[in-house]
Amino acid sequence: MNKRKFRNKPFCWQEKEIIRYIQQNFRDKSKSPALALYLVLTLKASDQNSEAKTKNKLIYLAKATGLRFDRIKNLLRRFRQLSIIDSKQEITKAGRFGDTIVVLFTLPASESKNLENAQNDESKNIEATECKKSKVKSKKKQKTECRKSKRTECKKPLSISETALRFGKTNEDIYINEDISSKKYMNQIISNLISYFRYRTKEVRGNIPEVAYDRANNRLKQLLFREENPYTPEQIEQIFDWYLKSEKCNKFGAEITIALSAHSLNLFQEENKKKAWQYGE
Repeated sequence: MNKRKFRNKPFCWQEKEIIRYIQQNFRDKSKSPALALYLVLTLKASDQNSEAKTKNKLIYLAKATGLRFDRIKNLLRRFRQLSIIDSKQEITKAGRFGDTIVVLFTLPASESKNLENAQNDESKNIEATECKKSKVKSKKKQKTECRKSKRTECKKPLSISETALRFGKTNEDIYINEDISSKKYMNQIISNLISYFRYRTKEVRGNIPEVAYDRANNRLKQLLFREENPYTPEQIEQIFDWYLKSEKCNKFGAEITIALSAHSLNLFQEENKKKAWQYGE
């Protein structure tokens, strides 16, 4: 494979400014057809040993570009409006359409200056966009690192009574979900229960578990706010303590949804009944 060299093979010129001018003035769908037509016009001019003037049959332009006749005519008219070319349709002696005479122009000095300014503005916009993207990426990276650090942190959470005192609530207020403050209190209780599970897992088993927060939130809400015999936050903490020391945890791992599954709750209640029977409670 040899690198191309203009001197070794025939070539045709496309003025760079015209190419950029077409890219700037045509929309996305029209850009490729316009560039294809301009390339074919310059190719034909080169074949005819002419720098500017060229004779073209419409059927040749259609085959070379893959465009329809009406599309080619529209593009030629647009090229004339932009002062890229001048074209004229020849009429034969028989009154039929003959060749299309096309004269290729260079870009006017005024348009050349405007194009240069537009390119500078575009490069500035690209730099600004890249700068914004890098800032957004850095912020996302910081947030991700912050979340990871929070997951690795495992501080002892506030107790239920301390949380109630902070919000000016009582334990019974968790079941009143009518105002915004009560909703915040409820969400804080659920957050504390999840933190309690993570904290106790580290204490009992020596590792910090990964928590599926959405599933854990839904399961805790189901137990705290069910119509018949809702669980209190203290009871859920007791279930967590029991589960982390149970054989089931050894088998299935430290997972809140497993700890609060129907099977786990039944096992917890059975063990409590056995203890109550043994100690005569």
